[in-house]
Amino acid sequence: METFWSPSEQYGVQQALSMSLVGDKAKVRHGLESILRETQADEIMVNGQIFDHQARLHSFDLAMDVKQELLG
Repeated sequence: METFWSPSEQYGVQQALSMSLVGDKAKVRHGLESILRETQADEIMVNGQIFDHQARLHSFDLAMDVKQELLG
């Protein structure tokens, strides 16, 4: 990609992706735990860039499952 984007664009994309979580529930939970430890955030915003509406809803359902697991 170095031939297509500037250093500032590359940095911006890498920063955005550094807080992105992709995978099954276990992987997302582990990643979210790490992010929460690192940032001490008291709020998480979830965004799903998924074209298929039902698939997007399913993804949000999985995210809610992870939330419930983390809250105990």
